[in-house]
Amino acid sequence: MCAGGADDVSHPGEAPAARVAPILARYEVEGVLEVTYVGQVEEKEVRGYGGRPSRVERERIGGQGR
Repeated sequence: MCAGGADDVSHPGEAPAARVAPILARYEVEGVLEVTYVGQVEEKEVRGYGGRPSRVERERIGGQGR
């Protein structure tokens, strides 16, 4: 079963395992279930203009828990 939605995206800097551990403990299924997280990051190079340097923007696109 995969609970998810637009609001169920990991917060930057927070490991997915840190969000899953309390849920597994709450339902007393630690060691019974295995959780795998798969996510992608899209990188886009943005040209500098007006005296600003170029930069790389990173955006997390989805993520899927299994």
